[in-house]
Amino acid sequence: MRTVKSTAMAEPQGPCMVHGAQYAIDAIKLALILLHSPPGCQTLPIAVSAMSVGKGLQMRNSLLVDNDVIFGAQEKLKKYIAQADHMYHPSLIAVLNSCASQTIGEDIEDVVEFMRPEVEAKLIAVPTCGYEGKVIDGYNMTFEKLVNDIMEEPEQKAENQVNVVGWFRDDAHFEEAKRLLGELGLKVGTGLTAGSTLEGLQKAPQAALNVILAEPSALVCCQLMEDRFGVPYAGADEMTPYGFEATAAWLRAVARAVGAEAKAEEVIAKEWAEAKAALEALNGDFKGKRVLIEGGAELAVGMTNFACELGMEPVAVGISSGASEKSLELLEKIVQEKGIDPTVYPDINLTDVQNELLKSSVDLVLGGTSWVLAYYAERYNATLVPVAYPMAPIRPPGSGSYLGFKGIPVLAKDIQVGLEKKGKLMVEQFEKRIRSKTRT
Repeated sequence: MRTVKSTAMAEPQGPCMVHGAQYAIDAIKLALILLHSPPGCQTLPIAVSAMSVGKGLQMRNSLLVDNDVIFGAQEKLKKYIAQADHMYHPSLIAVLNSCASQTIGEDIEDVVEFMRPEVEAKLIAVPTCGYEGKVIDGYNMTFEKLVNDIMEEPEQKAENQVNVVGWFRDDAHFEEAKRLLGELGLKVGTGLTAGSTLEGLQKAPQAALNVILAEPSALVCCQLMEDRFGVPYAGADEMTPYGFEATAAWLRAVARAVGAEAKAEEVIAKEWAEAKAALEALNGDFKGKRVLIEGGAELAVGMTNFACELGMEPVAVGISSGASEKSLELLEKIVQEKGIDPTVYPDINLTDVQNELLKSSVDLVLGGTSWVLAYYAERYNATLVPVAYPMAPIRPPGSGSYLGFKGIPVLAKDIQVGLEKKGKLMVEQFEKRIRSKTRT
């Protein structure tokens, strides 16, 4: 496994910690993000969210101007917190710092402490700063605040109830994870933070187990909850359940934690056979196709293993949100077991992607939402299949979850369509969606 670090001309370009906090908070129902920033800082995250999942972030900002940056704006922030509470009636307001407010030393934690008795909403302060960390750091900082400031000591434990940790989208993928856990006789109490409510977060420590769905964004939260509330966790050593092997390993890890090993083997045997039959029915021509994989650590690792299961050849694997030590260990294990030799970018950027497409004769890109990424794929006669997000505007119509055994033929079908379209998939699907919206 050849690991490549970015050069001075190609520094990591992934989302910063402010975005990590935004994604985590936005997944909470009736939560509002108040970004202590100049006006432009909220524009791009809202646009990206609208393009990728069909809705904007529930976010406002404090509209810092030059005088605020010179003289400070804590009194202004207090007024904006009060106005946000009065106008939008959120259950939770998360106040985030920006690069500007952090640089001038604005103490948002002191402001939040002062304002707690003044508003109806629960308040937390997440002192993010774009240049101080990656998206993963924003996730972890947000979880720390939720565990310490929102979660409550459990009066009792709920038997057979679990939390799903590390997923920030209340989507088909999350529903499939809940269904699989239900097959083991487990009920999901809340997602952390997918589709959660304030009450669900407060009661999260009642769960008998935390189940990790994406290790890089979940482990810190699970460790904090175990230390403070005694909630054990499972799934830290497993890949996110994309494909046959990863899904089986994830189910077995959860089953061991709750004593449901026999039931897990029944589920695995049944659903493995069904997924295998559905995959064979596609009659897809996957063998030997060269693929570049780009995305968050949980996706990059899982998609690499699944590509190998299809008989594809991963020529490059890039992690865009910061690789955890565990994710790199899992990736190294795949490389050794599958006998592949990809170039690995622990902090990939678009320059790296372009260079790989230029030199590697890639057939397919499994990656994220960037239109620049789509342009590069088409330019070099490959196809971008958007797997890093549930891409509402541009995923093929009718696509469901990629997770679990039921997601195997869904993902394989999308890959098959992508290989057939050869560079035109993203554009065609976006055009279809625009036309359908126009007609309605």
